[in-house]
Amino acid sequence: MKELGNAGANAVRVWLHIDGSRTPNFSPYDSSEQPGRATGMGVDAVADLKWLLRLCHSEGIKVMLSLWSHDILAVRRWVQAVMNRLVVMMSKEKMGAALLSLR
Repeated sequence: MKELGNAGANAVRVWLHIDGSRTPNFSPYDSSEQPGRATGMGVDAVADLKWLLRLCHSEGIKVMLSLWSHDILAVRRWVQAVMNRLVVMMSKEKMGAALLSLR
C-alpha cells in the first residue's frame, strides 16, 4: 500500500467474497434450520479484512469494498455444490437479505 500511495493512488477496490467459492460460509443443506443459508465469513477472513483496512487507513488510501465479483455465477472449475448454493442464495430474497445483514 505504501508503494501505491507513493505512486499517487488514493483508493483501492477489494472483492470480499469474489465468486463465493471460499466465503461466505453456508449452513449444511441437511440442516433442519434454513439449509444453505450464508452464516458468516470465518474468523480468519474477518481478521484479514481488518488488517487490510488498517493498512490502507495508515497510508491514507480509501477502500471500496465489493461483496461479489461481477461474474459470480460464471461457469468455473468449482464443484457443482458451490454453484448450487450460490444460485439458491442469489435467487431467494430472504437468503440474500440475510447475507447482507451478517455481523
